[in-house]
Amino acid sequence: MLVQARAARIVVGSSCRSFSNIVFNRDLKRRHREAALKLDGGNYYDYLRQESAANLVDRLEDITRTFPKALELGSYRGELSKHITCRESVREGGGGVGGIKELIQCDFVAEELNGFEVVDGQVVVEEPGVPDLVTLSKKSFDEEQGLPFEDGSFDLVMSSLSMHWVNDLPMLLKRIKNVLKPDGAFVASMFGGNTLRELRYCFYLAEQERRGGLSPHASPLAKVRSFSFLFHWDITSTSSYIYRCVLILFDCCPICRPRT
Repeated sequence: MLVQARAARIVVGSSCRSFSNIVFNRDLKRRHREAALKLDGGNYYDYLRQESAANLVDRLEDITRTFPKALELGSYRGELSKHITCRESVREGGGGVGGIKELIQCDFVAEELNGFEVVDGQVVVEEPGVPDLVTLSKKSFDEEQGLPFEDGSFDLVMSSLSMHWVNDLPMLLKRIKNVLKPDGAFVASMFGGNTLRELRYCFYLAEQERRGGLSPHASPLAKVRSFSFLFHWDITSTSSYIYRCVLILFDCCPICRPRT
């Protein structure tokens, strides 16, 4: 998953930054993701995704305004949509949780695999919790290559455990800011901090003992302090308006957490 590449220059607004490594092979990651979606009973291993989706929707309900049109980046098996369509909004105007009436689910796997699930060898199509509550549509594109929407198209952008695979996070945040309407909201979660710390230490100690050196075996993860800088640089300083942002940075070791 970790690959080396020659130096690339990325243009953000009127300034340029360069970095020497493309950390994630997006095409390889897409193939891994498609294989996982086709795995029979693969949703058994999605307990962290389910927990993340529940947390995001819970945070969404804390915001008093409604979001008629929403975009989800990295929809995978559609855990977020299941929570959004499970009950009608208590706020004026109806819709799903958060007042969502239209939700566009996006992922960079093939469109027919977006929300794909296999149980006992049979493809399962997940139906909305409350029929006709939210209009759901699916799109397939790589968010790293750009968001194919006009500026100011959405009241809400959501992402659950997907952004930690993005090579150029500042650019993605800028694009998200552009597609949001004034006073829109960005609600997301991703792995960061000390996630997989124990596994990293095991790799480091074993390799140091046997080979006398270290090499990366796990993805680099963002720190809370890094995100504070990113949001200030890419959003506050370039925006003519303030919009709401909720980011849940998971700080855990998923392989060590038991399934409840």
